[in-house]
Amino acid sequence: MSRSRYHVIVVVDVEGFGRRTDTVQKWLRKQLYRIMEEAFAEAGIAVPEHPGPHDRGDGAFWLLPGEVPKQDLTGPFIDRIAAGLEEYAAVSAEEARMRLRVSLHAGEVAQDERGWVGSDLNTACRLVDAQPLRDVLAAAPRAHLALIVSSQWHGAVVRHGAGGIAHGSYAPVSLGIKELRDTAWIRVPGYDSPPGLPDASPAEDAAASAESAESAAADEPGRGGPASKAPGGPAGAEAARAAHDNRSYFKNATVNAREIVVGDRIGGRHVHGSERGR
Repeated sequence: MSRSRYHVIVVVDVEGFGRRTDTVQKWLRKQLYRIMEEAFAEAGIAVPEHPGPHDRGDGAFWLLPGEVPKQDLTGPFIDRIAAGLEEYAAVSAEEARMRLRVSLHAGEVAQDERGWVGSDLNTACRLVDAQPLRDVLAAAPRAHLALIVSSQWHGAVVRHGAGGIAHGSYAPVSLGIKELRDTAWIRVPGYDSPPGLPDASPAEDAAASAESAESAAADEPGRGGPASKAPGGPAGAEAARAAHDNRSYFKNATVNAREIVVGDRIGGRHVHGSERGR
């Protein structure tokens, strides 16, 4: 196993992916990678060829260099994903609708002969699967994505509100999923605050903010730096063809939904033992 290195971690998951037919799933995967690649480029974030995106079946994760500015990912990158999804939705049949859950975290990740491993990578994947994030997206019908960031990320980046980050639109949730016990923060672009969450008292929100500040202070110092610029602009003819053909491509597609939830219990903003079948 290689020595662990500090990475910025981006995880995305397609809502309701397992309910789609194989034909629709293949199309959604293609469009997911296109939208993400455009978002990285248009936010000025250079993505190295290695490690490239890693498939998760109904989503993917990216390991970026530790010096990638978190502010750019939190603001322009997320906004660009939302815009790309909105453009895609405008020309998509309902069967091919795509909404995303996105998580942002950072930490040490190592590589072995079978892939990537590390508790910080586990945390990022737990965050994107968290039940409160699922609930928020389900309660936001006009949204195209819901974002969740770790307490560490919130304390280091979001709470400062630099670069136009809408820090007031984030709401804290307390998570207890497997080994993850932490406060995370959720935002839905286009909403003043995330819908579908129980109201928290001002004291609870203040305590969560203090916790995120402490978590950020404990993070490795000196991370962040000048952005590596990548060429901007859309993917071009491929994206245009995708938009034009999407409706007719799925004219006769069918969707069969089956969803199994095991062991979920939600009390206030605390979630215990969340597992969801895909």
